[in-house]
Amino acid sequence: MGCAASSNSGGTVINSNPAASAPPYYGPKVEYRFVNTEVSMTGKMFALKQGDQLTSSDMDSFYPLLSAPMAEGFHMVCYRNVPGQVQTQMMSTTVKLPYQAIYMKKESEPENTYTLLIERSSIQPTQIRHGLIPLFGNTSTEVNTETNHLLSSIMTHSQNGGRFVTLCASGNSVSSGYMNQMSGKSPVSGVDLFFEIPNMSRGKFVYQTIPVPVQISMKIQGLGNPQTIVNCDWLGNFHGPLSQGWKMVNIFFDMSSSMNMQQGLMSMQAGINLNTIWFFEKPEDQMNDNTQKYEGTMVEFIYDVGRSGLFNIKSNLAWEGKITEMGQQGWELVCIIDYPGLVGGGGAFSKPTLKLLMFFQRELQH
Repeated sequence: MGCAASSNSGGTVINSNPAASAPPYYGPKVEYRFVNTEVSMTGKMFALKQGDQLTSSDMDSFYPLLSAPMAEGFHMVCYRNVPGQVQTQMMSTTVKLPYQAIYMKKESEPENTYTLLIERSSIQPTQIRHGLIPLFGNTSTEVNTETNHLLSSIMTHSQNGGRFVTLCASGNSVSSGYMNQMSGKSPVSGVDLFFEIPNMSRGKFVYQTIPVPVQISMKIQGLGNPQTIVNCDWLGNFHGPLSQGWKMVNIFFDMSSSMNMQQGLMSMQAGINLNTIWFFEKPEDQMNDNTQKYEGTMVEFIYDVGRSGLFNIKSNLAWEGKITEMGQQGWELVCIIDYPGLVGGGGAFSKPTLKLLMFFQRELQH
């Protein structure tokens, strides 16, 4: 727990979109700050009744710590787990996960301080099965998630002067009850929404959400490595709203999905459709101004995951160095999302290689 900045990155950057021939950047640099926490999440046994606590976390105990950089004029960008790292013990239902909050401040921005406001919300996916469920053969499932409370909370707080920052799963969940589970209702999962409240107001913001589908094809043969193909126009969906004067805030996998699976004795093929929600903002007084103000880029970052002892999982991931480097060229981090597919490995005898997508944007030079 505490603040740390690293000049080295664990993992490998495999694609950074700014072209080598791009003109030199002379705009303001972006300073980053990183706050590390270790969140404990505990599972409960025999939570069968509706409303019983299934999992709990101590995430909210860190919120006073997370607000400190905002009192120094930093903007929170994201708060999320550092993937590929889990600590647990034998016979324990508690796991410890590293979480990191990332903050930024531009050299040129006016002095201000901010208060952190957290709205607790939740989502509840509902699963629908189609047809019979044989041991081998074709199956089809669909999962729908209700997100109205998330969206209405953003609208309410933005109208009261708040600025939506990020959201993350809180680690808290409650049972939907045995009979509801049998009819497809998943547990209710907690989601925390983060807002910054400026101590000197500079106007309100308006938001738009865009649903973006992500298609995954997966094939597993015997004990070999799974093969996955992910289809999504990440940059196209990013650049489109930017070209209309919007600025991106976040990308959220809302747990909605559909899947068609064909399973054999030693093989499996599946087509999976996931849903993401992309959040964009504009100052309210520029709502009708479609002049592009930001350019965007995406960095792909791969890392390996392995075991540490009998129960713990570790990775070689450290993204601070790359984020700090991007800040020297004026790039503001938007969000970091887990790529929904394997890059390599993951079979019975190999450790998986995973990927992150890091989205950045910066003001256009004039």
